[in-house]
Amino acid sequence: MSSDLRRVYEAILGVSLNPQNFQRRIRDIKGFVVPTHELKDGRQGRPAELFRRGPAQIFDSPMLRPRQRQRA
Repeated sequence: MSSDLRRVYEAILGVSLNPQNFQRRIRDIKGFVVPTHELKDGRQGRPAELFRRGPAQIFDSPMLRPRQRQRA
């Protein structure tokens, strides 16, 4: 579910995100994504659960842009 979406957020933010924390935050937003009850076959390990866009129209961003460090 979240690996494709996480890659989009990482590209926008320009940083790597923790996959487990990202997935938890996405799932915690009521109506942001809903399960399709389908699985995506992976190369290794357990198949990924698939999700689709939920009915939520407005939500707070699940990720904040990291602060830029001040250069000396």
